[in-house]
Amino acid sequence: MTRFLALLLLILIPSWAFSQTISGSVIDISTGEPLAGAHVRIPDFEFGTVTNENGRFTLDVASGVYNLDITFVGYEPMIIEGVKVGNAAVELKIELIPQNEFLSAVTVTAGKFDQRLDEVTVSMDIVTPRLIQQKNTYEVQKVLEQSSGISIIEDQANIRGGSGWSYGAGTRVQVLIDYLPVIDGGSGQVQWKSVPTELVEQIEVIKGASSALYGSSALNGVINVRTKAPSDTLITELTLFAGAYGIPAREELKWWSGTQTVSGLNWRTSWSSGTNGFVLGGHALRDNGFEYDVEDHRIRIEGSWVHNNVESPWEYGVSTNINYRKSGDALIWNSEDEGYIPLDSSRTITEANFIYIDPFFSWKKNRWSHQFKGRFMSNLNTSRSETNIYDNSFYTNYTEFQSQYYLSEDIALTGGLVNMWSYSDAALFQGQHSSYNLAGYLQVDKKFGRLKFSLGSRYEHFRLDEASYSKPVVRSGINYAITKATSIRASFGQGYRFPTIAEKYTRTSVGAIWIYPNENLQPESGWSAEIGVKQGLRIGRLKGFVDIAGFWMQYNDMMEFTFGRWEESTDINRLFGLGFRSINIGTTDIRGIELSTALQYDFGKNKIQVMGGYTFMNPQIADPNEVFATAYSLEPIWPDSLTYANTSSDPSGILKYRYQHLFKLDIQFDHEPWMIGASTRMNDFMANIDLIFVSDLFATQVLGIPESRARLNTGDLIWDFRIGYTINENIQIRALVENAFNREVLIRPAKIGAPIQYTLQLQLRF
Repeated sequence: MTRFLALLLLILIPSWAFSQTISGSVIDISTGEPLAGAHVRIPDFEFGTVTNENGRFTLDVASGVYNLDITFVGYEPMIIEGVKVGNAAVELKIELIPQNEFLSAVTVTAGKFDQRLDEVTVSMDIVTPRLIQQKNTYEVQKVLEQSSGISIIEDQANIRGGSGWSYGAGTRVQVLIDYLPVIDGGSGQVQWKSVPTELVEQIEVIKGASSALYGSSALNGVINVRTKAPSDTLITELTLFAGAYGIPAREELKWWSGTQTVSGLNWRTSWSSGTNGFVLGGHALRDNGFEYDVEDHRIRIEGSWVHNNVESPWEYGVSTNINYRKSGDALIWNSEDEGYIPLDSSRTITEANFIYIDPFFSWKKNRWSHQFKGRFMSNLNTSRSETNIYDNSFYTNYTEFQSQYYLSEDIALTGGLVNMWSYSDAALFQGQHSSYNLAGYLQVDKKFGRLKFSLGSRYEHFRLDEASYSKPVVRSGINYAITKATSIRASFGQGYRFPTIAEKYTRTSVGAIWIYPNENLQPESGWSAEIGVKQGLRIGRLKGFVDIAGFWMQYNDMMEFTFGRWEESTDINRLFGLGFRSINIGTTDIRGIELSTALQYDFGKNKIQVMGGYTFMNPQIADPNEVFATAYSLEPIWPDSLTYANTSSDPSGILKYRYQHLFKLDIQFDHEPWMIGASTRMNDFMANIDLIFVSDLFATQVLGIPESRARLNTGDLIWDFRIGYTINENIQIRALVENAFNREVLIRPAKIGAPIQYTLQLQLRF
């Protein structure tokens, strides 16, 4: 009754009565940093507001005495009683205490709103900038490979065995920069080189189908790279690095004389003038490479501007990323003993000009928030080999409008509309093509005490040239806090992926390999389910968590490049019509279990940090003997009725280009001013590849693939080491060794990984 009377009084009070304000700032008590997005509420009236980017808030109230309820994900909640408002405004400084940082790390990617890591309903990893800086990572893939269950084969991201290797086309993992896709509209490939590692705040990885929130390409999961917001004071960071490749494990692989060097820099400047915040960054690299005439030279500049007035619910701004790259690429080696020399010394040289511009605005007041964000992306490539021209241009326009409403502190409704248009012009795609994508999604998240429940759906319409597809999907999940430090979760999510322009229309040759189009290619769909337990730990000076999850993924009409005779040709230069083509191979099934952990032990000014995990996967085709495609006959060289068994080096039914065992570990010891760390990655032998790579037919073109697989059949174990010294708070130096034991690693058929690499790094802060 008291609350009802208070609400009635609030409605009847005329607007002129609200002549005063309660204002203030919400900060982290340990760092003094402002907390954007904290909820400040007056419980008696059931209304409140959210702090802006500078941690500021304002509540319009009448004279009286109020209680304030302040909550923020990852921090202990606070209640301030008896705030007296008279004839003058009230200014408060509110200091929140952080909870266990491993469990209370804040993520938005899982549900498109702030959540603690131990409250999400799906398996999720958070990678902090520590590894990026200390491992001198200028390509984000390298640090992602240190995350449990993730492997990346030549820029193809694979989460828990959900993807294999598909050269230059498609991805089942949606990759985002600040919640916006960074996948080009032609090949459907992730533009990894545009990810600004120098600006990374944290990387959030969702494992499992996420199409209900993020659409096509999120069939196997989502990787979101969040960049840094403007800082209150002027900060500039500059990292310089230089290094070289060592002698390979087999001396016959070394084709160079002298030294193959790598050098570059990363830069970030950040500041705020109060209502306007700025972030600028840049990256430059000169990598002479370890493969013959395959270099990588690049320069990237990015920046953002944000306008936020504490007295206004509006926030708006724009960011941009511009980069140029000249690089080489080799598909297959000349021979096993010339593994770092491309076939016939032929490689593809690409000059790429990539740019995106991201405008945004948002409006937040009380329980409502609305935001618009867009990404206008252009990718122009001049790409040539000695025999082919692969010049292409891609344009993608992406816009999203999202609204969120809190019915109460425990119920959030999130909905949005997405529009995406893509255009490509490329000879290897047989001319000009366009695609159009329109989608709507809705999600409800509800707390029932210790139980968190999430339910969402999405409907998507996709058109590629004249072909169109529509697909509804749903997702649901629960998270139950058994104790304060123990939570159990379960989730189910549907996913789908539409064919890319490259998969449907590519007609070209890469070295000795021909690729043919398939205009009848159909979308793939599927689902993933899991159950997991996360146990928080705080025993004396030890804190962290241990997580175990069982997962099950199933894909229907999975798309995979498959070798066959796709044209009835008598031209030997076209291999009589033999080559690869993207085909729907049928139903696949992947089950497994994953154990991951992050721990920290503090003693005095010293600490030990450990993160890692083990993943077991069993990726299988449902029926290895089912005929999934019919090609032109070329017996006895190649069959016309294609099954998974008769196109695989291992006919048992295990999916191609997958591992079954992955182990990751990173350990670091800090003893001020010194730091020493080590990382290891282990995988088993890649049991199944395309049969053509080990057949007599292909052996006449490319030598040594069966021999290399027989020689390197025990899997891979790679160690990286690093040591650093802090001269003062503004100067740090580090020495790094990658692939420290110089293991020869067969990434995939006819492709060897980098030998040992040495790097020196200088990090400056102004």
